[in-house]
Amino acid sequence: MENVVMKTLKCFYIFTSLALCITFRSQAQIAPFLLLTSSSEGNGMAGISGSVQTDNAMSTLANPGQLGLLTLDHYLVAGASTTESNWEPDYYPISDLTYYTYAVNAGINLNQFTKLPLGVSIGFGYSKQSLNFEAILHDELGPPISIPTNESSENLHFGIGFEYVVKIGLGYTVKFVDTDLPIHSKFSTYDLGMIMTVPMFGIISKLQDHPVIFGNNIEPMFDITFGYAKKNLGDYVNAYYNESIALPRTLLLGVSWKAGFIIHTSSQSWEILSFTIAREAEDLLVKPLFDSAGNQISDPKYIDGNGDIVFFRNVIAGEWGGKITLRRGWQANIGEFFYMSGGSSDGPDLQYSTLGYGIRLSGILKTIQSLHSSIAESEVFKFLINHVDIRFDHSVENNVEEYNYISTRNGTNYSGLNFVLN
Repeated sequence: MENVVMKTLKCFYIFTSLALCITFRSQAQIAPFLLLTSSSEGNGMAGISGSVQTDNAMSTLANPGQLGLLTLDHYLVAGASTTESNWEPDYYPISDLTYYTYAVNAGINLNQFTKLPLGVSIGFGYSKQSLNFEAILHDELGPPISIPTNESSENLHFGIGFEYVVKIGLGYTVKFVDTDLPIHSKFSTYDLGMIMTVPMFGIISKLQDHPVIFGNNIEPMFDITFGYAKKNLGDYVNAYYNESIALPRTLLLGVSWKAGFIIHTSSQSWEILSFTIAREAEDLLVKPLFDSAGNQISDPKYIDGNGDIVFFRNVIAGEWGGKITLRRGWQANIGEFFYMSGGSSDGPDLQYSTLGYGIRLSGILKTIQSLHSSIAESEVFKFLINHVDIRFDHSVENNVEEYNYISTRNGTNYSGLNFVLN
């Protein structure tokens, strides 16, 4: 009986992974929950977080290099995100499905203590991902069996940032994974990442030795951000009956374009309007080997390079090749107060679209300051507007195509709250 249950659970986990929209094209990886996107803000853009400008605490899970950028301008970024889903597979029902993430990132810009030829920051962080549900298995000889299942990963993040007009963030994450399926296992893996933001008008201003300003105080903005990350690196894991199982190793390549306007006042810089377009391509670097006739001749093995990602075709042109996951997203910002986002994701197992919105305290305070200057003279108000931000984000997935026996994820919601100290 125990052996039957374990085999059933192993099959069930494969189905679960697919339905959670994990790019899981092979049944020989352990802990595919590591591929879930964790940022409620990023999920509004179809899961894009590793190649955009953001101060969302969960962005370091998408790309460790984000920690380097965060610490150039922030002392502390902390947040939590939860997922609500009514997803239920057709043949293997589950109940009480929850996925939550929380993260704390802290750092400091070294230029506050010593004069350096460029901006340099260092940071560290901690995060935890947790997927919990109860598998309900039906036994012909008795009543249904309810088995609590817990998947989790505790992560330590390390990053360094550089700024000389262009901003560069480098990062490293080590993960300590505890998984129940296909059999209880504990192991570690790690991520490497880099992100670079190129401010085009900032470069022009540097070259001509004065800022590009329209009118008296309006500065145009056009930034290009590139993101690169290799995640879940490491050796094979001995798990199911001492079988060597591959980690869900992935490569992420992405780019985003952000354009807008910044209004400069005597005390503040206010990003009054901006619009971002982003694309990210991700591929699973674990693939089986085939002979010339197309027959599989080996279990999935790690591969080198970029997998099936073609940077200019997939990331720049936005063409989906069918073998990778391609995410396309956009975000509109009005007054640093209200954010609206949308996107779509195409993968070999599942396609879906997303919508999201966000509300920021910083935009509310800057609006109050512009309308009631007398209130802005308060020392408490000055501290809040200069150093504190609280951000709420919500997103939802829609129009998920059914994948054989797996039911739709239409209506899956993500909500997140972030606290920022500048």
